[in-house]
Amino acid sequence: MGGADKRKADLSDSDDDFAPSAEASPEVKPKPKKKSKPKAAEKTKPKPELADDDDGTQASPKDKKKKEAALDYGVDITTYDQSPELTAKYSAMSVTELNQWLKANRVVKGAANKANMVARCVDGELFGAFPPCPRCVTGKLKVTYASLDAHGGQGEWTCRGAFDEAIGMRVKCYFTARPGEVTRLQWRDMHDPAPEPEKPGGGAGTTTTDDAKFPDGFETFIPKDAANAVKAIALEMGFQLPAEGANSEIGSLLVIYKDDEGRWDGAATLKALREKYPPLTNEEAAGGPPATHPDNSALASCLDELVRLETKHKEADAFKLRAYKSAAMEIRALDRAITSGKACAKAGPTKVKGVGKGLAEKIDEFLTTGTMARIAQLEGRTYAAA
Repeated sequence: MGGADKRKADLSDSDDDFAPSAEASPEVKPKPKKKSKPKAAEKTKPKPELADDDDGTQASPKDKKKKEAALDYGVDITTYDQSPELTAKYSAMSVTELNQWLKANRVVKGAANKANMVARCVDGELFGAFPPCPRCVTGKLKVTYASLDAHGGQGEWTCRGAFDEAIGMRVKCYFTARPGEVTRLQWRDMHDPAPEPEKPGGGAGTTTTDDAKFPDGFETFIPKDAANAVKAIALEMGFQLPAEGANSEIGSLLVIYKDDEGRWDGAATLKALREKYPPLTNEEAAGGPPATHPDNSALASCLDELVRLETKHKEADAFKLRAYKSAAMEIRALDRAITSGKACAKAGPTKVKGVGKGLAEKIDEFLTTGTMARIAQLEGRTYAAA
């Protein structure tokens, strides 16, 4: 900062873009500015016509659009009483109780004010709770009503996506549906909450840890041997362990579940390991959900496998993984066959959301060879590490 001030105060007559200092050119006086001639018939762009806002003031179309985008229901449902009776019922509750009702029905609570929460509860009891996303399973749906008083609980449906613990970030979902294509669920009592949708790969399948058999004397094995024994059992059960650092993580779990006498608790360790790295579901093992167009099933399964293998390695790029998972969901939903990766990335009728240049090249590689070189490379590293 001091250097910058010094340069301003003591500028030299050099070839740089700065003007000479007063010391270097004491006699130079600033030239008077020339008066600019008025431009004839200068055209000015018309200002955009302002639209009336809800409070009677005027807002630009850009501001109005931004405001509407911030509303979860497309309209401000707090400004119209859909049922005075239900409004009175929920208005009599505390904010804590309203939170419990919304949570019991897996409703996004939105803005943290009571009027908003009451309106969401009223809408839910009138028309039903939102179901989980039919495409990504764990994502929460969003509805955009066309009006405040004539929507009947239906509108344009989209998915918010969901947080994927495997890659540590939110995965986009491009599910959309028109009014009437989504069936809302029964509104649940706060004491009878809706079950959480089963996460893909989490807890499904038939593999359990109850019948796991550990080597004789396992409880007193040295740490390295105990970790190796747990790892061998986990791999046999199909746990999706990381390719690097699995033994270290198993060792940490062994220490956590060690009993008071210092003996290893293999069953508890294995159970905790399964929760974090569950085996594939039967559907995943068979290649994942079938695609709408049968010709796309193999490609979507290949992308799923690419994600699983990439996730096993520490250098995995979370943003690429998100793109692969989103593209796999979108490809499964298409009613036409994918015949060109390049076309998937190009704007127009063949564009597939989430597919860019890099992924388009992988898709073309699959369409030509039936696989991807990256998968073979990762398989070699993964099974070598195991």
